[in-house]
Amino acid sequence: MIFVYSLIMWFDFSFCLVYYTKSFFQPKYNLMKSFLISLIIHLPYSILSWYGTYLSYYHSSQEILLTIVGFIALIFLYVSRQIYLCFLTDAHFKGGLIFQFIYLFMNIIRLGFEDLTMFIGGIFLQSHQLVYLDLIYKIISLIALYYFTGVLYQKVNIIFFKMKTVFVFVLEFFFIQCLGAFESVLINLLAFVLNMILLSVLLKEIDRDYGLKTYREAIDYQNQRISSMLEKQSQYNEILSKIRHDENNHLLTLRLLYQQDPSQAKSYLQQWQKDIEEKRNANLYQEKQD
Repeated sequence: MIFVYSLIMWFDFSFCLVYYTKSFFQPKYNLMKSFLISLIIHLPYSILSWYGTYLSYYHSSQEILLTIVGFIALIFLYVSRQIYLCFLTDAHFKGGLIFQFIYLFMNIIRLGFEDLTMFIGGIFLQSHQLVYLDLIYKIISLIALYYFTGVLYQKVNIIFFKMKTVFVFVLEFFFIQCLGAFESVLINLLAFVLNMILLSVLLKEIDRDYGLKTYREAIDYQNQRISSMLEKQSQYNEILSKIRHDENNHLLTLRLLYQQDPSQAKSYLQQWQKDIEEKRNANLYQEKQD
């Protein structure tokens, strides 16, 4: 059973990493090939995870060994994820670290709800049935974890630079520690409801701030477009003013030539027309180039 448990989690970790990062980190290979590579790089973590689970069930007294194995397994997990993001997608090293940082905090929330789920499940289920409950919870919560990590990564500047959002996030992080920590089922359920409310407020704050940021960016873009149009209009007005000034000079010259010699006035008029055609063709060519 422990082997099957670890095998399922191995596939779950590998698939979630590939599927839920492809929308904001461009993979270098197709989905199937990326998944196979993800399986390979997650293999050391899965082996250590299987060994740690085996120790926790049959040698739970070896706490030091369990701690060491768990710590090494986590290192393998985060290193393998960073390798995938940096070498098998277009993610920068810093971008991968930020993704992992958000994943870490969201994972703390997931573990808090896992404690409460197992606490409530222990009331209604037998001990051997809790293994299946734990597996189902881990599969579903891991999918949700990667999904929300991706959502928050896309709005990462809101999380780290908006103080109100940071405050709600820290408050959620604090109260998540209370889940499953009390003997009273009622208090644990109240803590669960409180965490759900805080999590809802947090996501709404992020969505609202992200919406405002997007709106400001759209306004800034429109202002830039308007400024550019006004600048071009000003240039056109200057050109038009110059053309009118040149026309007045040409008409005055043409009038004087006509009074002196009509044939010279005709030649001047033809040359003027030729210059206008050349300038017109040059402007059309410039517009096509732009």
